[in-house]
Amino acid sequence: MTTETQTTATDTTTTDTTTTSTDTSLLQSGSTATTTTTTEAGPHDWLPEKYRVTNEAGEIDEAASTRKLADAYRSLESKLGKGATLTAPEKPEDYKITAPLVDGKPMEGLDVDEFMKDPMFQGIAKDAHAAGIPNEHMQFFMEKWLQHAPELLQAEKQLTIDEASKELSAMWTDEATFKGNLSKANRATTEFSKGIAADQPGSFDRLDKKFGNDPDFVALMARIGAESKFGEDTPPGSAAAVSDVDIEALQKSEAYWKPEHPDHAKVKAQVSAFYTQKFGTAPHR
Repeated sequence: MTTETQTTATDTTTTDTTTTSTDTSLLQSGSTATTTTTTEAGPHDWLPEKYRVTNEAGEIDEAASTRKLADAYRSLESKLGKGATLTAPEKPEDYKITAPLVDGKPMEGLDVDEFMKDPMFQGIAKDAHAAGIPNEHMQFFMEKWLQHAPELLQAEKQLTIDEASKELSAMWTDEATFKGNLSKANRATTEFSKGIAADQPGSFDRLDKKFGNDPDFVALMARIGAESKFGEDTPPGSAAAVSDVDIEALQKSEAYWKPEHPDHAKVKAQVSAFYTQKFGTAPHR
């Protein structure tokens, strides 16, 4: 009896993936039958394509390719910092932040140790750790925040009464004018906020809390108060009818200089009354 042994040779085959021409989308091509087999790994598959260097014969030069890969690694390390891991630290408390550089020097006035003890930073560190954020990324975002924080805080800063008074005093130079314009500003704000509950937008309380020491707002309301007078019976020629900031504009107007102007007498009386009250004498022309 002859025993015939049949041996099946196992050949290495290549991957062959095909789709039929009837597919109308990539999604639909997923239902197309494919034939997939594996390929044997090549000796240089470990080396990314972009780091492969070939010699004159067209073969991969392993030494040159390895140097190219090492150079790329050193370049990446210099950008990330020596010892960069790109992994989250073991605990949120292990995040380490250094002061950002401003003009090549560490930011002045920043105590990094105190900053990292701040509850705000500790809360961010806890969330970052839970999200798996590495220390290098935390450093990047904290640097950006710290560099812009002074601008953000300045935008929210409100002046004190003394700071606001100093700025307005440069425009309202004597005490009588200063107090008079503050009275006008208060009266205008009070009138415009009448009937509005204290906790509602536009109320005096909310306007005062937000703009009470804002020189721009106070000056604007003083101008409105001077223009509106809110029912006060102020004689046209009195000094109260104009403020210190208006008088220069009145003196430059055509009504002041041209007798034929219909408001000439009125404006002249206003200017004259202003100077008489303030200096004891009318202006000279």
